[in-house]
Amino acid sequence: MEARPYLVLDLSRPLPEVDRTGVRVAREADLPAMAEVMAEAYRGTVDDEGEDQPAALAELRSTAAGTHGPPLPDAWLLAEEAGEVAAAVVCTRWQGLPFVAQAVTHPRWQRRGHGTRLLLAAATTLRAGGETRLSLIVTRRNPAHALYQRLGFTEIPWPEGT
Repeated sequence: MEARPYLVLDLSRPLPEVDRTGVRVAREADLPAMAEVMAEAYRGTVDDEGEDQPAALAELRSTAAGTHGPPLPDAWLLAEEAGEVAAAVVCTRWQGLPFVAQAVTHPRWQRRGHGTRLLLAAATTLRAGGETRLSLIVTRRNPAHALYQRLGFTEIPWPEGT
């Protein structure tokens, strides 16, 4: 099985300033566009499980309903570019911590800083709400693993009972 470490960002440490231009809180009406980004972002990657846009939409709706822990709606963010959703971050609460359930960028908009901006915006929002850590799980061969490390996420042992 592919290695998938558990990473945590200490929100008590200083975070870089984040440019929120084009970043906003996602709404219910954004879910189909976010699902399209999700399906395209995973297609052909180490994390591709063959999901198409309808399956990704079902996953987002399930996440919004709390299947993967209580959603943290202020940390459901998207970045828009050229009038379309370019990237999205979806956070829930899992194992007692805020958790990045999805962090995706459409291939057309990758390498433009959207993922970094969204993760930092979510972290800043969560810290302002009193949170002290942000967690996620990522496949080690996923290129985003390096991004998370650059942002200060560190690998820790998986929580008890997982």
